[in-house]
Amino acid sequence: NLDSNKTKSQFVPIFNKPFHMSFPNIFSHEGEIFMIPETAQLRKVNLYKCKKFPDKWIKVKTLLENVYATDTIIFYWDKIFWMFTEIRPENSYDSDLIYLFWSKSLTGKWIEHPMNPIINNPNNSRAAGQIFLDDNKIIRPAQSSLDGYGSSIKFMRILELSKKHFLEEIFSNLNPQDLS
Repeated sequence: NLDSNKTKSQFVPIFNKPFHMSFPNIFSHEGEIFMIPETAQLRKVNLYKCKKFPDKWIKVKTLLENVYATDTIIFYWDKIFWMFTEIRPENSYDSDLIYLFWSKSLTGKWIEHPMNPIINNPNNSRAAGQIFLDDNKIIRPAQSSLDGYGSSIKFMRILELSKKHFLEEIFSNLNPQDLS
């Protein structure tokens, strides 16, 4: 970590929980900062709100229960909240199944998409970061695990995102060898 003076700062613990937490999806909405850390071990998707950045967070709500969900991403678009998450079958370490849910409110009822699972492909399934807009194109970064866990990143262009349909295509690739 570097502070504003570009000097190394100390890590600040955010949570001290007796269970695994990772992949913190941090996003803002209406001037507030939220986070969904992976808490698959609890079989829940929990939403936290920031009270004081970076280390004061309060749990707002459990958005999904009884699911082993990993790498959850929330994306607000067209006045709807969209949740992309990998849901693994019971007692499975790996999965390439991405499920989509939607809600009119961040803390409202989450409705499962009728096309679920929307993705079942190790080449472009797990999230690799926040979904973003690029020149009005919706881009979903995804890990490719064809050559091993997270071996490259695929940038998927979402062509259709609605309560009834989902369609995406490969927009571009980022391979480790491209960076050397």
